[in-house]
Amino acid sequence: MRKYSYFYVCAVLLAGLWAAHGSFVGWSDSRSRARSIPLRKPLEAVPFRIGQWLGRSVGLGPEIVQVANADEFIRRNYRNNSDGSVALYITYYAGLYRVVPHGPGVCYPMGGWKTLEHQTVSDGTGSATHHLFVFEKELDKQVVVYWYYVNGMRLAGSSWTRLRFASDVLRGSGGSIVQVQLATDLTATKTEALAALNDFRAQLEPLLAEFLPAHESKNAFDKH
Repeated sequence: MRKYSYFYVCAVLLAGLWAAHGSFVGWSDSRSRARSIPLRKPLEAVPFRIGQWLGRSVGLGPEIVQVANADEFIRRNYRNNSDGSVALYITYYAGLYRVVPHGPGVCYPMGGWKTLEHQTVSDGTGSATHHLFVFEKELDKQVVVYWYYVNGMRLAGSSWTRLRFASDVLRGSGGSIVQVQLATDLTATKTEALAALNDFRAQLEPLLAEFLPAHESKNAFDKH
């Protein structure tokens, strides 16, 4: 199984790209952290068995952990009985309003990957649930999906995410952001890759309700 090394480095570097201007950083971070709400459970308690998927932890170097500057994170590879594999990366920021979210659509091309496809996936009501990318570099292809839970709202990740950060800072409210990213190698067909990601995501999301801060959990069961 591939180690998804670039996926994890990219996911961590996203946090580094989130740094805002220094004077705003200290002000917004202190205001939001004063009212931050902790996770109900530590991310390390996310099961290593999720349905038919079995996972193992993948370490991060200390320099990457420092760049990520997350309050909590997990990085794992999961495999199922059908030989499918999914890389999982989750980060939690306790009201860290110095972040300005970016997605894999920024980081992968910076690393030399070509974007073959990008779409915002919506549920039956038309609300965006997550972003989906297909990337290619030389002989490798990866399918990546990601989304956020931001202060009680499940967001695919867009300009609205930034606006929500800014509005909450100006009001002096706190909160948190939970970022979830999944990736799988496109070794056969896109249909098979999406089937693996969708199966894993469908079993992961209900579990996340046990971890999200209380003010966020009400949005963890969006229908997809």
